[in-house]
Amino acid sequence: MSEFSEVIKDYISESLSMTHTAMLGRLTSVTETEADVQPLQSGFPLLTGLPVLKQSYMYEEGDTVLVVFLERARDGAGQRKHSLEDGIVVGVIK
Repeated sequence: MSEFSEVIKDYISESLSMTHTAMLGRLTSVTETEADVQPLQSGFPLLTGLPVLKQSYMYEEGDTVLVVFLERARDGAGQRKHSLEDGIVVGVIK
């Protein structure tokens, strides 16, 4: 493989490693409207102040949850894409 191809391959790999779509996490704090989530995969920071979807199930600390990451910034401002800052708790995994 050429040196140029290796550079492109490394760039794509690094870019994709910063693209977040969904992950499992454990609730560390939860209210009716927001949650703090510790990702189950190591190496990720505590995700704080994530909005939660209103459901008939009441989330509890220690629940394993699914977090999805919005395509664009949750606040509608900025240029973030698939950022850890834009996660939303969408459900509990039993």
